[in-house]
Amino acid sequence: MKISRIHAALSVLILAGGTLQAQVPAGRWEKVDSLQPGTRILVKLKAGDRLEGAFTSSSADILVLSESSGQERTFAKSMVRSVETAARVPDRLRNGVLIGLGAGAAAGILGLVVYANAKTNGPVYWGDEEGSGYLIAGALVGSGIGAASGAAIDAAIRKRAVLYEAR
Repeated sequence: MKISRIHAALSVLILAGGTLQAQVPAGRWEKVDSLQPGTRILVKLKAGDRLEGAFTSSSADILVLSESSGQERTFAKSMVRSVETAARVPDRLRNGVLIGLGAGAAAGILGLVVYANAKTNGPVYWGDEEGSGYLIAGALVGSGIGAASGAAIDAAIRKRAVLYEAR
């Protein structure tokens, strides 16, 4: 029963790592202002409307969007909740690999320790030469499996890049 709880806690920790992501600083328009005219974007307004079109221009107070019908729409920047790229883009695999590597190494060591303590009658001495070799092997196997899993999970995730988020 105790081992099942440990496995469940490890599974939650490993899977939670996939939700970590960097955020755009709230209220910053620099990424939107640096867009090339014609870039497809998705604008979400504070009123709840969602518009997709081509970026036309941006000034200190307004954002201009050209819809697919050719009509230009102008919005006050204070009305905009968020701006995202219309195309879904993959992110680099490095963060998934690193998270999987760390979580896998920890899971490999913890799994080996739990297994050894469950199968022996007395205490397990990990400080000797043989015990530390087992721990290193558990960390290497776990980190390899974790890195591969993290890369696979990260490769499957494609999302829109957030360019602006209101405060």
